[in-house]
Amino acid sequence: MRIETQNVRNTDPVTSRLAAEKFAPKRAKHQQIILSAIRDYPNSTAGELGEITGLGQVAVTRRLSEMNGLLIESPHIRTCGVNQTKMRAWVAK
Repeated sequence: MRIETQNVRNTDPVTSRLAAEKFAPKRAKHQQIILSAIRDYPNSTAGELGEITGLGQVAVTRRLSEMNGLLIESPHIRTCGVNQTKMRAWVAK
C-alpha cells in the first residue's frame, strides 16, 4: 500500500524539493513501518511508536503529522509509557 502525502510546500525552495525527492523512498518506508506498528499496537503514542519501530520519537512524530487523517487518527490523549508526558494516542482508520 502506498501512502500519498505532500512532502514539500509550494513555497519551499528548490533545494527543499531536491532533498524531498531524495528522501521519498525512505519516507515511504518509514510511513509503512509506522502504520504497521499502529495496527499491531493501537493507541500507542509517538514516544512508544519510536521505541517499537526503532525510528525514534522525532522521526515518528514527523511521519504521523503527514499521515494524520489519511489512514490514521488520534482519538484521545494519554500519558506516554516512554516519557511520562501527555501525548496523542494513534489508531488506524
